[in-house]
Amino acid sequence: MLGKAPNAALWSGLFTHLTESWNNFKGLDPNYTTWMDIMEKHGYRTQKFGKLDYTSGHHSIRFILIYIVGEIILALRQLDLLQKTIVIYTSDHGELAMEHRQFYKMSMYEASAHVPLLIMGPGIKANLQVSNVVSLVDIYPTMLAIAGIPLPQNLSGYSLLPLSSEKFKNEHKFKNPHPPWILSEFHGCNVNASTYMLRTNQWKYIAYADGVSVLPQLFDLSSDPDELTNIATTFPEITYSLDQKLRSILNYPKVSASVHQYNKEQFINWKQSVGQNYSNVIANLRWHQDWQKEPMKYESAIDQWLKTHTIQTKLEQK
Repeated sequence: MLGKAPNAALWSGLFTHLTESWNNFKGLDPNYTTWMDIMEKHGYRTQKFGKLDYTSGHHSIRFILIYIVGEIILALRQLDLLQKTIVIYTSDHGELAMEHRQFYKMSMYEASAHVPLLIMGPGIKANLQVSNVVSLVDIYPTMLAIAGIPLPQNLSGYSLLPLSSEKFKNEHKFKNPHPPWILSEFHGCNVNASTYMLRTNQWKYIAYADGVSVLPQLFDLSSDPDELTNIATTFPEITYSLDQKLRSILNYPKVSASVHQYNKEQFINWKQSVGQNYSNVIANLRWHQDWQKEPMKYESAIDQWLKTHTIQTKLEQK
């Protein structure tokens, strides 16, 4: 665990310092265009009925991103580095942009969980589209394979090189093939239950918490790409099969219980560290506008949540 100074920025202790670039851009015009300049120029903020129009904002960001990627490719070509460089274009998450009447990320719906993955460079077949489901955890072993570095044992991901050409496919024919599914799980902010997704080419199975207290979802992406109809109860055999497969990969009810126990313990530690200033601090975090609607009600809900934790802990100690 990396330590950080008491007044350091949030998350700053999670990462090591970046290594120095081999090209430090000495002599660069100090007035060069920044990404903030581009966002302002192309009107990221648009107003609609007095509120931010998230859909238009999302489209604006996509335009900016395409422009920036084009600039990177152009620079590599001008420096005669494009034919010597592996370029990977992807994202850590998508954007709901008001699909399912939601915005932001942290969802297993396609708009959030499905991201582009484009790879170009020496040895990669051009204009090849792969329909197999793959995951971001596959990027690390893929980069090792491209560099000719043996893959460590017990990696979560798989090299994608066998999917990129017949040559690589034949070389890896009898080696650890990519399974026909991918797993995703989320335990972060803005959700009140751990979420798990098992995705195949056709099916998407989403389970929550212990798999019982919140009903699961099943979508047939071949006929319902917008994920509008939950067919978990319509196809119980498929639902059961995918749930069993998910449980064989990880015991998600146990993981969920562990995560929520940890969350409560850490919240108690944080509350104790804040001391008498707790009410003021929690009212001025990033959700402060919503919190001010009924602050005492929200504090009471948290207290009830923590009491449940205390009761469970005492029972376990007995």
